[in-house]
Amino acid sequence: MTVAMPITTTAELARVCQQFTTAPHIAVDTEFMRETTYYPQLCLVQLATPDLAVAIDPLAAGIALDPLFDLFAKRGVVKVFHAAKQDLQIFFKLCGKLPQPIYDTQIAAMVCGLGDQVGYDKLIHSLLGISIDKASRFTDWARRPLSQAQCQYALDDVVYLTQAYPLLRQRIAKAGREGWLVEEMADLIEPSQYHANPADAWQRIKQRVSKGDALNRLRHLAEWREATAQTRNIPRAWLLRDDVLVAIASQRPRKIAGLADIRGISNRLVKNDGAALLATMDKADSEDKSRWPPLTKRRNKPAPQAATELLRVLLHHTAESLEVAPRLLASQSDLETMARTFGRGDGASSKKPNEGKNKQTLLPMTGWRYEVFGKYAADLLAGKIALSLDAPSKHNASRNIRITPIPSKGE
Repeated sequence: MTVAMPITTTAELARVCQQFTTAPHIAVDTEFMRETTYYPQLCLVQLATPDLAVAIDPLAAGIALDPLFDLFAKRGVVKVFHAAKQDLQIFFKLCGKLPQPIYDTQIAAMVCGLGDQVGYDKLIHSLLGISIDKASRFTDWARRPLSQAQCQYALDDVVYLTQAYPLLRQRIAKAGREGWLVEEMADLIEPSQYHANPADAWQRIKQRVSKGDALNRLRHLAEWREATAQTRNIPRAWLLRDDVLVAIASQRPRKIAGLADIRGISNRLVKNDGAALLATMDKADSEDKSRWPPLTKRRNKPAPQAATELLRVLLHHTAESLEVAPRLLASQSDLETMARTFGRGDGASSKKPNEGKNKQTLLPMTGWRYEVFGKYAADLLAGKIALSLDAPSKHNASRNIRITPIPSKGE
């Protein structure tokens, strides 16, 4: 394939995007940099149909991406991505909305049993037998001019994607799992997950403090750090690492000199932002206790180990029978939540359908996951089914799991 250099003018972009409006689907990928910024810096956009592949240079002087965003809004054109989340985050930041409809081939690969979070190169090799040259993976995409080799590498990510898309659709249709994918795509385009709200930043900090006032200070400090990083467009860790933020909240220095004594704080930050940090903690300490975040308890009681192990056996059996990765059906946290919830006697499977809560609402899963795994997990924990191994046989060394209904009392 002859590789053209990227589109650099709005007029040329508008002309190409108009051509793409008649395609039933387009493959989309991006190249970006974010090592030195809070928000990813978009450096290249690649689009392809089976007949045409182009790269767009968003860093070109004077180019406007409005024709691209108009194309993304066309409901009749499916936008095909692989591992879409970071790409979607970029476009959401640039234009305030997400491309629709979308199709994520990484999720589709999981649904049809090709692996857990399979990489693009592995997917293409599995479906098309083509090995992708990844030599340019760590290139500096912000540097200009781009070489022909860089452009070829970038376009490979969409040229083969547009070929893989119909093959994945065929596999999923054959397995009767189109409904699974509809649910997964709906989750992926939920706008709330692409809003970075500074007020929620403290919840991502894994290190915790043991006192309520310190936790409240940590919440306010994390919000300050997030908002400041966004405003300055720098990585949040360039301001303060998580462990340093926790130390400030716990030690609660009252003066600038006290801040400077905390390990991990640079003199430059103390000089430029020390007053803001002290003011943030003053605000936190003046807040009514009723508004403090609750202290995290020593986590929930450990989930009953035996029940969790039973669920894990059921999970792996179900995943094997469906030929999908167990992680697609449930996480370890899901299993523990289920074991813990039903261990308290909350399992509603013993209730009549219209009595109290539906048992599906008590599980950390809904939709197709509930249908293929969740309801059986609930029945297992409620004592309605049992797991056993097939009898040993010289013709069957694997000894498959057997699920047996347990008659209720009186039957």
